[in-house]
Amino acid sequence: MIENHACAITLFKVAFIKEDELKKGLVESIEEGKRNRIEKQYGITRTTETAAKNQRGKAVDFVTELNGYIEGISSDTVELVRRVIEEQVK
Repeated sequence: MIENHACAITLFKVAFIKEDELKKGLVESIEEGKRNRIEKQYGITRTTETAAKNQRGKAVDFVTELNGYIEGISSDTVELVRRVIEEQVK
C-alpha cells in the first residue's frame, strides 16, 4: 500500500494516464485536492462550502471512474501497467 500521496499520484500518472487507461483530468483533480488539503491544513486560509462540495464531487468522480476501471481491467492491462512501472523504477 502506498502511504505517500505524492507517490500514489505519480504512479497514476506514469502507469495509467501515460498509457491512456484513465482520463488525465482525474489525476489533475486529485492533485488539486491534495494542494487544497495541504493549504487548508497547514495554511491560514479557509475553504468555502462551495469549494468543499466541488472537491468532494471530484473525489467521488475519481473513485467511481477508478472502480469502473478496476472491474473491467484485463490481465493484459495489468501486465502493461507493471511493465510501465518497472521501466520507470529502473
